[in-house]
Amino acid sequence: MTEHPYLTLALKSKAKLRWLIRALKLSRYDNIHALYDRIEEKIQKAIKRKGELSSQEIELIIENILWAKLFRRLQAWKLKPFKYNHQGTNLDHKHMAPPLFDSLCSIFKEHHYRFRTNPAILLPGFVPEGNEAFYLLRHSFLKYGSAYYINFPRDHYNNETVFQQLYDLVLHINQRKLQTAGRKQKPLLVGTSFGCAVIRNFLKWLENHKLDHTIDIAGVVFLSPVLCMEDVCLPGDAKQPTLVARAIAPLLDLDENDHDGVTKAMVRAKGIFTKMFKAGQKQLDASLKSRIPILAVEEEVIDFFNIEERKLIGYFKRYLCLRNSSPPDGTLVSELPTLTLVAEGEKDVLTPTSPTLDLLEKPALFKTMFPDGEVVQVKSDDPSRRVTHSDLIFNADCYRRHLDPWLEQRFKRA
Repeated sequence: MTEHPYLTLALKSKAKLRWLIRALKLSRYDNIHALYDRIEEKIQKAIKRKGELSSQEIELIIENILWAKLFRRLQAWKLKPFKYNHQGTNLDHKHMAPPLFDSLCSIFKEHHYRFRTNPAILLPGFVPEGNEAFYLLRHSFLKYGSAYYINFPRDHYNNETVFQQLYDLVLHINQRKLQTAGRKQKPLLVGTSFGCAVIRNFLKWLENHKLDHTIDIAGVVFLSPVLCMEDVCLPGDAKQPTLVARAIAPLLDLDENDHDGVTKAMVRAKGIFTKMFKAGQKQLDASLKSRIPILAVEEEVIDFFNIEERKLIGYFKRYLCLRNSSPPDGTLVSELPTLTLVAEGEKDVLTPTSPTLDLLEKPALFKTMFPDGEVVQVKSDDPSRRVTHSDLIFNADCYRRHLDPWLEQRFKRA
């Protein structure tokens, strides 16, 4: 370990760190040497940002990172791929097109071992995957049931297939089983950013196919919703107002069959999104114990941005889903209980004329779409850092401050 001088010195002086590394190795942590590299890099960046660190500060950084990775390993043991029958819609509605099995989402279930009847189905934004996007919020939902993490297909995204799969999943959860003591479970649909557009379109799809009364959903949670293309860029404008808009605008007029053109534009967009996340990551103080949950997933989120060029077409198909979504117009979407949390810094990412933000600033109009809905703004206690769009990694606690009381009110714990 001679190429890791800070780590080597800390391990010699603190037995607790040696114990944590042994625990990680016993947990079969993948590539422990890559973790050593990251620890050393994290310390060097902290020194560059803050100046020379004491041995105690260096040991705290190492300890927090090791605890974070160990906690993540423990969660991985509970997180299992979830398989079930995808034929529910076709059995009863033969006029519908069969699902495209190469376009199925992958689903992971984190089981809650105490009996609860309101599991959560968690739909992420464009990136990262559901497993990482909701990692810091998951305990809010696990109080009331298991968590089902939706990971959209990387190669082939298809709206119809995703909607059928969601329908079948809710149908499966609703079934009375021996494991649920014969009681019906009613899931909560939770989306962030683009995932909110998927939920909104799914609810419309249920109504269009007369399926809305065949399943039971407990409620809906929107976290920093994006419901249409005009939320994230200004079609036809040469000068876009935000970094996200400048990343997405070149995609507007692309032919989805132009493989080279799509790949080139998506590579540029990926670079912009990566820089945005890394800018937030630089502000992370790894010496604070309160940052351990963030440290558990930050590297996985960064790694996720290393998407192979050949897979970027799949992400473009997700974008097409948003391009084809109409702006919210005040027509009824659902009478389900609905909580919408909007970050104070949404306009740092979304357009100033975002139709969704405009809707959320007009309570009466919002109520016509979600009669049993409420909108709450999420603010930070730290004046140096605002909560920005879908900030579920660095400001998860700010969202939980409003999410937990709403869940408690809706689903009283036994």
